[in-house]
Amino acid sequence: MHTNGFAADSVAGSPMALAFFITAQQDIVFPQGAQIRGAYYAPEAAIQFSSACEAWGAFAGRRIDMSNSMRFHFDESLMDYWKEETGLGGEGAVVLSWVETAFEPAAFMRDRRDPFALLGVNKAALSSPYEDWTANMP
Repeated sequence: MHTNGFAADSVAGSPMALAFFITAQQDIVFPQGAQIRGAYYAPEAAIQFSSACEAWGAFAGRRIDMSNSMRFHFDESLMDYWKEETGLGGEGAVVLSWVETAFEPAAFMRDRRDPFALLGVNKAALSSPYEDWTANMP
């Protein structure tokens, strides 16, 4: 469990520059009012956001629970895409449905240490999300 008043941020202020890789099975609980920036990859743990939490980044866990007062921010630079490219104003990023489903391939459920090896992907050959975003900006 994180302590009350927990806050984490990267020196550069970008959520993409801060990542936590957690192999423990103990649940991750963000206390009331926590401000979380970065990426949490905890495939064996449940992640719980208490009331009034605010998060920027990406979270992956066995299960994710959010209180009804949780504020989760998406990549706000994507808003420009929706405004300019689709003509939808600021309303392009809307959750239409949410479905829980089995994760494939099943090998991920048995061996969660290296998803790149399981997929047969050379991690070093991949560009970062930031490099892809800047390379494909209009």
